[in-house]
Amino acid sequence: MFRSCAAVWARQPRSAAGLEKLVKAAFGVEARVEPFRGAWIDLPEEDLTRLGGRDAGNARLGSTALLGSRVFDASAGITLRLGPLTEAQRRMFLPPPAGTCRADLLALVRWYLGDMGCEIVLERQGGTGRKYGC
Repeated sequence: MFRSCAAVWARQPRSAAGLEKLVKAAFGVEARVEPFRGAWIDLPEEDLTRLGGRDAGNARLGSTALLGSRVFDASAGITLRLGPLTEAQRRMFLPPPAGTCRADLLALVRWYLGDMGCEIVLERQGGTGRKYGC
């Protein structure tokens, strides 16, 4: 698998099409990546806005001031849709102990994309999908 996908691994930046190709090569199932699954990100204490005093970091109106302790990141993650899957294929991607491929799929996604949120949707043949977060 790795030889047939060597160009995908070498290419920067990583792409949705590259991840789809890797998943198909590794697991033999169709995959579709839907980018821009947003999430709220908690800000570290030192990045919060403080007014007055000597430690008034991030308090410059119009440039660095923030309101609140978290921000919404529209590109924090992806949705990875697998399928349509047969019942046997769907069971492979369920959480353990039923699923045998889920940990490998998550490792592949993290290896390719790094630290990024991923929601996995398993689509049945002739049916709707079921969501699993990671």
